[in-house]
Amino acid sequence: MSKHTTIIIFTTAFAVNVVWESFHYGLYMPLHPLSQIPGVTAVAALLDAMWVLAIFVFFKSGFKIKLFAAFLLALLIEQWAMLFGVWHYGENMPIVPVLNAGLSPMLQLMATVLVVELILQLRSKKN
Repeated sequence: MSKHTTIIIFTTAFAVNVVWESFHYGLYMPLHPLSQIPGVTAVAALLDAMWVLAIFVFFKSGFKIKLFAAFLLALLIEQWAMLFGVWHYGENMPIVPVLNAGLSPMLQLMATVLVVELILQLRSKKN
């Protein structure tokens, strides 16, 4: 993967996640004073962008595989965070019943992978 492609993946993922985080931030219950500081959504978006970049580094081909990896990773992150009390869902967070995970964060990583993949495909058609 070229440096340019890596930058495109990371910056696209970061931009998508900044927007997503700002919209679904209110679906969580604040647990820690640090969660109240300005910029906490940017930090979360930065971490999510790193996860998305990792998916594209480890799964070089196969969009469905990347999407499934994003689903599994989101589920693991949510389960870990709930288990260790990193965050809790507010009453407005839609929950996926069988998985006992928030719908918004589950869709977030998958949607980000989709957007990044579409941008990379558009870029490859230009070249």
